[in-house]
Amino acid sequence: MNVTAAYRLKLRNNGRTPLTGVKVLADLTTAHQKVPIAEQVADDSLALPERHVDQTIAAGETLELAGEIRLPIGEVRPIKQGGGAVFVPLLRLRIEIANGSADAAKAVAPIISTHVIGSRPAQRGGRMQPFRLDGVPQPHSSLMQRPIDAPPVAG
Repeated sequence: MNVTAAYRLKLRNNGRTPLTGVKVLADLTTAHQKVPIAEQVADDSLALPERHVDQTIAAGETLELAGEIRLPIGEVRPIKQGGGAVFVPLLRLRIEIANGSADAAKAVAPIISTHVIGSRPAQRGGRMQPFRLDGVPQPHSSLMQRPIDAPPVAG
């Protein structure tokens, strides 16, 4: 059994030339207070599975990509909350743009981010809600995401 997240990603090229060799890499993990933050968020050293490769975005255009990402249920790290358990999915994302060059110096710097996923709050202005683990597995359609800041780099 898996936790499955369906996604739709829109990438816009605001430049005057096409972006080529666009690659999207991503995975799902879960947040947990007992795991160092640096091990939960995407960074330059994290190898992520390829989701979309060799895409092109014309100048001034938007590319929309869709798919699903799965996380085996055994990899979910439960968080105790009240009398039950919840989990908080994290989407780790890396977007690479080669621009027709094998030379890394000519490529665009990768965009690396981590997003927390949760249920939309019932009331406007409320907090995003984690997913409960103490009930029957069910689909969730009213979801939201927000990027989280990466930890500072030691050095």
